Amino acid sequence: MPDTAPFRGVRFASGRVPPESGVCPPYDVIDEALHRRLLALHPHNAVRWILGARPEEPHGSADEYRRRGEEFRAWLRDGVLRLEEAPAYYGYECRYRDDGGAPRAYRALLVALAATPWSEGQVLPHERVHDHIVQDRFALVRASGIDTGVVKVVIDDRVGDFARACDEAPREFLWEGEAWDGARHRLSSIYDSAHLARLRDLLAARTAVMADGHHRYSTMIKFGEERGRPMRVLAAVGDLFQDGVRIEPTHRLLAWRAASRPLTHAWTGDFIARLRAALDDGAGDEWRVLDAQGRAAAICSRDDAARPTLARRLEQFLDAEPERPALSAFHDAAAAERALRAEAAPAVLCLMPPVGKEEFWRRATRGEIFPPKTTFFKPKIATGIVARFVDEE
Repeated sequence: MPDTAPFRGVRFASGRVPPESGVCPPYDVIDEALHRRLLALHPHNAVRWILGARPEEPHGSADEYRRRGEEFRAWLRDGVLRLEEAPAYYGYECRYRDDGGAPRAYRALLVALAATPWSEGQVLPHERVHDHIVQDRFALVRASGIDTGVVKVVIDDRVGDFARACDEAPREFLWEGEAWDGARHRLSSIYDSAHLARLRDLLAARTAVMADGHHRYSTMIKFGEERGRPMRVLAAVGDLFQDGVRIEPTHRLLAWRAASRPLTHAWTGDFIARLRAALDDGAGDEWRVLDAQGRAAAICSRDDAARPTLARRLEQFLDAEPERPALSAFHDAAAAERALRAEAAPAVLCLMPPVGKEEFWRRATRGEIFPPKTTFFKPKIATGIVARFVDEE
């Protein structure tokens, strides 16, 4: 039962900065090359708030994080940014093409979500968090005082009443444009008090699961503990089962770089055979395992509520192996295959299938925590689409 509230958004003033040139991806999917590209895209790109102006040093000290907050406020004073006069919910739409070229449309409502402890169950997690990442994002929020990134929360709206309530709410169009990723982003605001209350009540009655943003949500939990009161975090809430939400697979490259005994490349053929024997169910989602020498196997794995996820079964299989490989994760299958061919040590690539939405929802709502790098949600919510001050309330 998530507790949401409207908020006074801070957004790019269209007359000063084309918003589509100011937004950027979430911090955790920006590598150094993309960081440089975003800085070159526009001098006021939001990447400066979350990762700074030096791609070689994306994380920094409290002083550096304080400087980013001061720069944000300077943009507000100079009219680059504008603070809305009244609290609102914000309608967000992202139109993009998936990896196969098919058009997709993702719709969500941007809200200020109460960051209550995970144990209270207002929002359910599906991943574990890493303390060092939370500490870094906590230092940024604490020093800067701004909430810039958007967590993605999913609900089950297959009956469509939440979507209908969003459609029926009168709104003010704010902007639309094509951003760094080739996707078309659209933002509008909802101020009407009756419709705000209706949307808030509809969300309060729903089960909600965190899709993206476990570390940012945990950061605000920590911030609230320090302040002695719950804080809110900027969140996009939308239907998991809409066509625009995609759960992409994360492929796994296994490389035996520090084996306790010499391993030949032929050894990987035996490993593939053992893996197939352990994980093939004879039916279900088909996926492939291959090595650099061209040996490969197709494996069919079935979703079974009585068993762990396929990613967990793979993890358990590796735990039982006498030689534990190093693991690298890839979202792009072509990049994963290039890494396999470039690997000097004996290696095997697991081209994993995606987790289905039904499986994800069933497992997450019963409290199951997935292994790291199991899901990769698309689209990623643009940072800078709208922001807020953390001490707004």
